[in-house]
Amino acid sequence: MLKISRKVEYGIIALKYLHSQDSLCKSKEISKKFGIPTEIMAKILQGLAKARFIQSIQGAKGGYKLVRSPAEINMKDVIEVIDGPIQIVDCVLGKRHCPQAGVCNIQGPLANVQEKLCEFFSDITLVDLVK
Repeated sequence: MLKISRKVEYGIIALKYLHSQDSLCKSKEISKKFGIPTEIMAKILQGLAKARFIQSIQGAKGGYKLVRSPAEINMKDVIEVIDGPIQIVDCVLGKRHCPQAGVCNIQGPLANVQEKLCEFFSDITLVDLVK
Protein backbone atom coordinates (compact mmCIF):
# COMPACT_ATOMS: atom_id res chain seq x y z
CA MET A 1 0.00 0.00 0.00
CA LEU A 2 1.25 3.47 -0.80
CA LYS A 3 1.43 5.48 2.38
CA ILE A 4 3.03 8.69 3.57
CA SER A 5 5.35 7.93 6.46
CA ARG A 6 4.77 9.16 9.99
CA LYS A 7 7.96 11.25 9.70
CA VAL A 8 6.57 13.04 6.64
CA GLU A 9 3.35 13.69 8.57
CA TYR A 10 5.42 15.17 11.40
CA GLY A 11 7.36 17.32 8.92
CA ILE A 12 4.18 18.73 7.44
CA ILE A 13 2.77 19.37 10.93
CA ALA A 14 5.97 21.27 11.82
CA LEU A 15 5.97 23.31 8.61
CA LYS A 16 2.31 24.21 9.03
CA TYR A 17 2.91 25.21 12.65
CA LEU A 18 5.99 27.30 11.79
CA HIS A 19 3.95 29.04 9.10
CA SER A 20 1.38 30.07 11.73
CA GLN A 21 3.96 31.52 14.14
CA ASP A 22 5.38 35.03 14.21
CA SER A 23 8.36 34.12 16.39
CA LEU A 24 11.00 31.42 16.53
CA CYS A 25 9.83 27.99 17.70
CA LYS A 26 11.90 25.41 19.49
CA SER A 27 11.86 21.76 18.52
CA LYS A 28 10.66 20.79 22.01
CA GLU A 29 7.75 23.24 21.74
CA ILE A 30 6.53 21.60 18.53
CA SER A 31 7.10 18.11 19.94
CA LYS A 32 5.13 18.84 23.09
CA LYS A 33 2.27 20.62 21.34
CA PHE A 34 1.66 17.77 18.89
CA GLY A 35 2.79 14.77 20.95
CA ILE A 36 5.74 13.96 18.70
CA PRO A 37 8.90 12.34 20.11
CA THR A 38 11.48 15.09 20.65
CA GLU A 39 14.39 13.24 19.01
CA ILE A 40 12.37 12.51 15.87
CA MET A 41 11.17 16.10 15.59
CA ALA A 42 14.71 17.41 16.04
CA LYS A 43 15.99 15.23 13.17
CA ILE A 44 13.11 16.21 10.91
CA LEU A 45 13.69 19.91 11.59
CA GLN A 46 17.42 19.50 10.95
CA GLY A 47 16.65 17.94 7.57
CA LEU A 48 14.18 20.69 6.68
CA ALA A 49 16.77 23.30 7.69
CA LYS A 50 19.46 21.60 5.60
CA ALA A 51 17.05 21.71 2.63
CA ARG A 52 16.51 25.42 3.39
CA PHE A 53 12.75 25.20 3.97
CA ILE A 54 13.32 26.53 7.47
CA GLN A 55 16.15 28.31 9.24
CA SER A 56 17.76 27.11 12.44
CA ILE A 57 18.93 29.84 14.77
CA GLN A 58 21.30 28.73 17.52
CA GLY A 59 21.43 29.96 21.09
CA ALA A 60 19.22 30.34 24.13
CA LYS A 61 16.76 32.50 22.22
CA GLY A 62 17.11 30.43 19.05
CA GLY A 63 14.70 28.14 17.33
CA TYR A 64 13.26 27.52 13.89
CA LYS A 65 11.39 29.69 11.45
CA LEU A 66 9.97 29.18 8.00
CA VAL A 67 12.13 30.91 5.38
CA ARG A 68 10.56 29.74 2.15
CA SER A 69 7.22 30.93 0.98
CA PRO A 70 4.50 28.30 1.54
CA ALA A 71 3.85 28.42 -2.20
CA GLU A 72 7.44 27.24 -2.82
CA ILE A 73 7.21 24.18 -0.56
CA ASN A 74 5.56 21.21 -2.19
CA MET A 75 4.72 17.75 -0.88
CA LYS A 76 7.15 16.01 -3.22
CA ASP A 77 10.08 18.01 -1.88
CA VAL A 78 9.05 17.45 1.74
CA ILE A 79 8.67 13.70 1.19
CA GLU A 80 12.05 13.47 -0.53
CA VAL A 81 13.85 15.55 2.12
CA ILE A 82 12.52 13.35 4.90
CA ASP A 83 12.24 9.89 3.30
CA GLY A 84 14.31 10.07 0.13
CA PRO A 85 13.14 9.68 -3.46
CA ILE A 86 9.56 8.66 -4.09
CA GLN A 87 9.54 5.21 -5.59
CA ILE A 88 6.69 2.77 -5.96
CA VAL A 89 9.00 -0.12 -6.89
CA ASP A 90 12.77 -0.41 -6.65
CA CYS A 91 13.40 -1.00 -10.34
CA VAL A 92 11.90 2.32 -11.43
CA LEU A 93 14.86 4.17 -9.94
CA GLY A 94 17.32 1.49 -11.03
CA LYS A 95 17.79 -0.03 -7.61
CA ARG A 96 18.17 -3.70 -6.85
CA HIS A 97 18.39 -6.42 -9.36
CA CYS A 98 14.99 -7.93 -10.02
CA PRO A 99 14.50 -11.60 -10.93
CA GLN A 100 12.11 -10.45 -13.68
CA ALA A 101 14.67 -8.11 -15.26
CA GLY A 102 14.67 -8.59 -19.00
CA VAL A 103 11.20 -10.12 -19.12
CA CYS A 104 9.24 -7.67 -16.97
CA ASN A 105 6.15 -6.26 -18.66
CA ILE A 106 5.26 -3.67 -16.00
CA GLN A 107 8.42 -1.64 -15.48
CA GLY A 108 7.46 0.90 -18.16
CA PRO A 109 3.87 1.33 -16.99
CA LEU A 110 5.00 1.60 -13.36
CA ALA A 111 7.54 4.24 -14.36
CA ASN A 112 4.61 6.23 -15.80
CA VAL A 113 2.66 5.80 -12.55
CA GLN A 114 5.75 6.94 -10.65
CA GLU A 115 6.04 10.05 -12.81
CA LYS A 116 2.36 10.94 -12.35
CA LEU A 117 2.60 10.40 -8.59
CA CYS A 118 5.60 12.74 -8.41
CA GLU A 119 3.75 15.34 -10.48
CA PHE A 120 0.71 15.02 -8.20
CA PHE A 121 2.76 15.61 -5.05
CA SER A 122 4.63 18.48 -6.74
CA ASP A 123 1.32 20.26 -7.33
CA ILE A 124 0.36 20.23 -3.63
CA THR A 125 2.03 23.09 -1.77
CA LEU A 126 2.06 24.15 1.85
CA VAL A 127 -0.46 26.82 0.84
CA ASP A 128 -2.93 24.01 0.07
CA LEU A 129 -2.25 22.43 3.44
CA VAL A 130 -2.69 25.56 5.58
CA LYS A 131 -6.18 26.37 4.33
